[in-house]
Amino acid sequence: MCWHLPYALLKTNAISRLLAGALVIIAGLTSQHAWSGNGLPQINGKALAALAKQHPVVVLFRHAERCDRSDNTCLSDSTGITVNGAQDARALGKAFSADIQNYNLYSSNTVRTIQSATWFFCGQVAYGG
Repeated sequence: MCWHLPYALLKTNAISRLLAGALVIIAGLTSQHAWSGNGLPQINGKALAALAKQHPVVVLFRHAERCDRSDNTCLSDSTGITVNGAQDARALGKAFSADIQNYNLYSSNTVRTIQSATWFFCGQVAYGG
């Protein structure tokens, strides 16, 4: 069973988002594995883990599949994610956690991003602050 994250772990901060964006771009541009469907830099888990041992790293994920833009079954209401999106977020979380065990997770206050973060984090030990 997946427990919901305490809301205190899902924080927002404009300066943190700006800094995160800059660091992700820098981290992505240093990768030899940089490609994605939308042309933005992307890095694999092993390379990211190696980089994180040397430097502070910030990784940004967008929300999982939106319910309001899909014909797939909604997880809850139409402002959230689909069941497939929840499963994808969980699989991504497992893969990410296999390489990087110690991380902070942040989310905006929209339903789809909170659901995505919750399913990404599902099964992990929560460290609050």
